[in-house]
Amino acid sequence: MSLAGVRGAVVLVVVLIAGCSSTTETPRQFAPSPASQPPREVPSGTSAENVVPVDGEADGTTLLSPGRHSLRANGAADTVHLAVVDVPEGVRGYGGFALHRFTIPRTEPYQGLLYWTIAGVHADPCTKSGGLLDAGASVTSLADALARQALTTTTSPQPVSVDGHDGVRLDLVAPADIDFADCAEGYFDVWVSSLGGGRYLQAPGQRSTLWILDVDDQRVALEVSTTPGVSPDDVQVLTKMAESVTFVRAG
Repeated sequence: MSLAGVRGAVVLVVVLIAGCSSTTETPRQFAPSPASQPPREVPSGTSAENVVPVDGEADGTTLLSPGRHSLRANGAADTVHLAVVDVPEGVRGYGGFALHRFTIPRTEPYQGLLYWTIAGVHADPCTKSGGLLDAGASVTSLADALARQALTTTTSPQPVSVDGHDGVRLDLVAPADIDFADCAEGYFDVWVSSLGGGRYLQAPGQRSTLWILDVDDQRVALEVSTTPGVSPDDVQVLTKMAESVTFVRAG
């Protein structure tokens, strides 16, 4: 299992951290390969001394220095906006789109902040029957699609604003009484990204809090995701990171 629960057509070597796929299957990474991504530039009007882009090749093993770091959304190499996060101590970058708070190799519960574009939602994350639910292009249409997904449960969307950009906040929770190894290809896939890849979860009972936002007419999502056993204090640290985000144009 890769560090961020992301898989797709591009095969990368990743760190294996959980056992929800077969031991013989090579994990698949949904982010575009680093070579295919546009240069990761510091946002215009922002000092390079203040914002450090998370490296697209970061494998989650190296601690980031505390300070402001920028993420590029997984799922769209041409995403207009970067998410700039106030990063505390003890955080590692992964793939240019994710921040993790656990040691490597991982022996404790998964906890991370991830930045996405989402193109479609699996009707059934385990069997993949029913294909994809249309997520539309709006904040509301994505929230509605997630609410219709089988097996997972979602909370009622609540209005929220991050950096002056409006949207909704909701929790998506995986069932606790399921063995992901029994799912198709051994993955519990919740959504797909706009480049044909998407998100799978690491463990039964995993909770993902989503801030689905309209940022200058582009729908993006911030995800704080934790597996059972993460402390409330750790959840609060991740939540503050998400709420600290500012969106800036790349280049």
